[in-house]
Amino acid sequence: MFMRKRVLSVSIICMLAAVTAVAQVSFVLQVPPTGVLQKNQLWNMALVYSGNASTSVIIQMMLMDARNGQPVMTAASRPILLTKGTTVIGAKDVAPVEYNYLSSLFNADRDPNGFLPAGDFKACYTVLQNAHNGVVQAEDCIPVEVQPLSPPQLNSPADTSTVATAYPQFSWLPPTPVNLFSNLNYEMILVEVLPDQGPYEAIQQNMPVYNISHLNDPVNMYPASGKPLDTGKVYAWRVLALNDDQFIAQSEVWTFKLAQPPPKALVVPGGNYMPMRAGNERSAGVHVLTCDTIGIKFYSFEKDHPAVVNFYSADGKLVRTVTETIVYGDNYLAYVLNKSFDKGKVYRIEISDTRKNTYTASFTLTTTK
Repeated sequence: MFMRKRVLSVSIICMLAAVTAVAQVSFVLQVPPTGVLQKNQLWNMALVYSGNASTSVIIQMMLMDARNGQPVMTAASRPILLTKGTTVIGAKDVAPVEYNYLSSLFNADRDPNGFLPAGDFKACYTVLQNAHNGVVQAEDCIPVEVQPLSPPQLNSPADTSTVATAYPQFSWLPPTPVNLFSNLNYEMILVEVLPDQGPYEAIQQNMPVYNISHLNDPVNMYPASGKPLDTGKVYAWRVLALNDDQFIAQSEVWTFKLAQPPPKALVVPGGNYMPMRAGNERSAGVHVLTCDTIGIKFYSFEKDHPAVVNFYSADGKLVRTVTETIVYGDNYLAYVLNKSFDKGKVYRIEISDTRKNTYTASFTLTTTK
C-alpha cells in the first residue's frame, strides 16, 4: 500500500511538472485580421515566457481555408531563444522561413515577402519547446480575411445612362492589387428593376434576365441569343469578383435603359422627289401627286441651319408649316398631306435659306386622304 501511494504521488508530481512546463510560454497574436496582407505579417506576435532559465522554441504556423478547414499553407520558424518576460516577434526574428504551399491560390505569388491571396482564412500557431523534443508550449488561432484595396469598378454602360443598342457591351475594372489573385474571374448579373424597386433591391430579389459566371476578362457583350431587352424597362447590373470559386468582392449596382428606336423615315412611293427651284415656280410647272405623300429635294450651299417649310393654297393662304434642319448638300424631305389639302386644287410649297433666297414648287392632288 505504501508503494502504491508513492508511485501515485510521483505520477501526480510528473503531471504537475508537465502542466507547469506547458504553462511557461503563452503568446499574443498581432496579425491584422483583415485587409491586404503580406506573408511576413503573419509572424507579428508577442511571446511571454515565465521560466527562469532561457529556452529555445520553434513556431509552427498553418493557414487554413476558413470555409472547409483545408490547409493551404504551412511554415515553421527557425529556433528562437526566449528569456523570462515578453519577447516581441516579427518576420526578421523567425527568418529564414520555409513555406509549404498546399493550394493553387498561391500560384500568383510565392515570394516569401509577397502578398497572401485574397480570401477568408484561419491562421493557427503552435509553439514547440525545441529543447524538450517538440513539447507543445502554446497553441492559438486567429481569423485572417484578405481583401482587395478596391472591388470591381463598373465602367460601361454608365450609371442611369440610356443605351442605343439592344445588345450593350458591359465593362469594368478589376479589383486591386491584381497579384492577390491566382485565378481571378467574374460573375455578372443583370435584372429588371420593377417600378416600385430600387436597384439594390432588384438585384437581391428579382430573377436574373442574364447571369454569366467564370468570366476571365472584365468585359462581356449581351448575347444575341439572350432575352430581348425592352425599351420600356430599367435594368440593373452588378459584377462579383472571385478567386477560383471563392467570393472576394462585388461592385456597386448600376442601372441603364434602352433608347427608343428612331422613327422610320417616311418613304415617298416610287422615290419621286420634287426639286425646289429658285424664282418663279410657274416655270417648273405643277407636279401631280397620285398619293397623299409628297417629297421634295433641296440642295443647300450653306452650313447646317434650321428652316421653315410653308405650304400655301393658290390664293396665298398658309395651310401648313413645318420646321426642319437643313444640312449642307442634298436634303430629301417627305410629308404626309392631311385633310387640309383638297383634291384638284393647286398648292405651293416654299422654303427660304438664311440669305432670304426662296425656293418653291407647286403640286396638285388627284386623290385625297
